[in-house]
Amino acid sequence: PFDETILYRMHVRGFTKHATSKVKHKGTYLGIVEKIPYLKELGITAVELMPVTEFDEIMMSSSGSGFHNAKQEPTGYVNYWGYGPSYLYAVKTAYASRETMSVEGEFKTLVKELHKAGIECIPEMYFTGKELPGEIVSVLRYWVEEYHVDGFHILGEGAPLDLIMKDGLLAGTKIMAEGMDTAALYKNRRPGKRCFAEYNLGFLQDMRRFLKSDEDMVPAVQYRIRHNPDDHGVINYITCQD
Repeated sequence: PFDETILYRMHVRGFTKHATSKVKHKGTYLGIVEKIPYLKELGITAVELMPVTEFDEIMMSSSGSGFHNAKQEPTGYVNYWGYGPSYLYAVKTAYASRETMSVEGEFKTLVKELHKAGIECIPEMYFTGKELPGEIVSVLRYWVEEYHVDGFHILGEGAPLDLIMKDGLLAGTKIMAEGMDTAALYKNRRPGKRCFAEYNLGFLQDMRRFLKSDEDMVPAVQYRIRHNPDDHGVINYITCQD
């Protein structure tokens, strides 16, 4: 349940790419598998993966005054994090070692090994806002059915959270986002199981102000620590890649 969940948020490549990780398959899904004993030692219960759908790492720009003469040119910048357009049904190829199995097989191995260790796998899903509501629900259902992930942190624009939470398959997973009108969804009735959790930026902001001794922050901190609604979970965090 959410009140016992401790999330470890990671970038698949960045987590094990450096030599100090001491893994054989640096920067890959199998690299995370090698670090499962370390994750168990930390006491975490779930791994949250930054985007693992297939996205273009080389950022391109368009030049030209019209559609027909527009030209794609490299900007010199790299999309390291993966937030942007992607092939939503495809697993990120560059994060796989591809030594003994397919990309899809390697990701499935990661999920299976995490589950064996009692750790949930929750990928982030970024939507641009151009996807249709039904398409978004289908994408999420695909990742649950094909890869057995335990839920999603939904980012970007246009995700139909109400449809997602009403879907028979997805309602049994962990769904996390920046906010949702749970009162309207549940009609002020407490659900049997809290499946939605709000990613709480307010906790980060108030706790940082408190730690640097800003005035009059005690009431805010009291609220953030005590805030635990009946109908949804609250993800409290104080650091992120931003």
